[in-house]
Amino acid sequence: INLDFDRKNYSLKEINFSDIRQQLKWLDQQVDHFDFSNKDTFGQRYWVVDQYCNKKYKRVILQICGEYTCVGVNPKRLFPVQLAEKYEALYVVLEHRYYGESQPFGQQDWTTERLRFLTIQNALEDMAYFIKYINKQYEIEDDAKWVTVGGSYPGALSAWFRYKYPHLTKGALASSAVVNAILDYDKYDYQVGQSFSKSGKWCLENVQELYRYVEKILTDQQQSQAFKALFNATGLTDQQFLLYIADIQAGFVQTGQRSEFCLKMKDKKLEERIKSFITIAEKSDTKAEEFTFAFAANTTYDPSKSQRQWLYQTCTQMGWFQTAHKEPTEAARSSQIDINFFKRLCEAAFGQNYWPDIGLTNAQFGSTSIQIDNLILTNGAEDPWIWAGHTTAKGSMKSIVIDCKDCAHCVDLRTPDKKDARSLSTARKDIINSFGSVSYTHLRAHETGRNLVCRLLLEKKKIKLYIWTHDLNTSL
Repeated sequence: INLDFDRKNYSLKEINFSDIRQQLKWLDQQVDHFDFSNKDTFGQRYWVVDQYCNKKYKRVILQICGEYTCVGVNPKRLFPVQLAEKYEALYVVLEHRYYGESQPFGQQDWTTERLRFLTIQNALEDMAYFIKYINKQYEIEDDAKWVTVGGSYPGALSAWFRYKYPHLTKGALASSAVVNAILDYDKYDYQVGQSFSKSGKWCLENVQELYRYVEKILTDQQQSQAFKALFNATGLTDQQFLLYIADIQAGFVQTGQRSEFCLKMKDKKLEERIKSFITIAEKSDTKAEEFTFAFAANTTYDPSKSQRQWLYQTCTQMGWFQTAHKEPTEAARSSQIDINFFKRLCEAAFGQNYWPDIGLTNAQFGSTSIQIDNLILTNGAEDPWIWAGHTTAKGSMKSIVIDCKDCAHCVDLRTPDKKDARSLSTARKDIINSFGSVSYTHLRAHETGRNLVCRLLLEKKKIKLYIWTHDLNTSL
């Protein structure tokens, strides 16, 4: 990506979160980027950290927030900030539309009608406008090098933005980027089981024994209500309760705490494991009420909540419905959690005909066929989302799979620690090396309609010209 530094120098300065001076700011953002007759705008939050740059603003790192209330710099993920310090870059963070306080309809309810502008396309256009806005506000010159950084869904946005708007950035870091929309995502459950098994086959078997015991309990109405009461979950249907239990367990894998969870359940009889799990559920951020259809259908505005908005995105564009793996011996959740359950959930929350066209989404944004220069894709080997990611390197598009104990979702973005596994430290060095390298100068003529697009890649010794059209039905 060629941010002009010594490629052999992999060191990063240790940064304390308390020393970071971030400024909260607002910009007026278009509500709908695709209807030019709609002039409505809304306030979108962003944060600026300018203490590391040399005021010439030659480099800018854009941290993308996603399906949650953004806090600006994440105190647990300071690796991107360390990159900004290293490269003397301006560091900016952008909150995603419809999350936190960046609300297109202010404090009005999240009705299905008002959620219609919550799309990948509008989110990417927000980023494009934001870059142009910052360039103007800070008098940043055209040759400044912008790099986007994101993890999980924001990781996908980082990759998609590099793919769709290459003229606005020099490169992108996409951590655990879910670029592949999948309707029936049973591979999530498969990876949860595989990751549990890294502690020993007994850990997955313990998980399976627990949900099978719960399945049996739920067949008796009286026992069912008594058991749900132990979790303050009497308001859940049987399927909702099974999903609630499965998500708590899967959360330990996704957040890199698989070994801790397995250790809590080791060498214990079923009754003891149930007691331990009840304690875990009580301390968990995953709340039973969030699994009811009534919760999903609640349109009340609350800037601290994000479940309804995220469900809307999955029900309209992305899927990723986490069903039980089709092979029972490898599943970590009940087979009663099937695709029909999620279809009913989408209908209960938004009405009929809210179901994603996965083929269209992947055709628009590239899926695992995405190919663009100066894109770094990273994945943790234990991450259940890895199967929705891209793990194949192509040309100067780099893919890094980090295989170590508890290396899961967005592990590379976390604040580096001396106790980090060697493979994680090596991956970060690889990222630093990639930020410093460059394969060619990249120019592109870009458009927004259904017109011909020309891409010009100037390499050191040869020129390649690629011509294509947005119309998939046209053959050149």
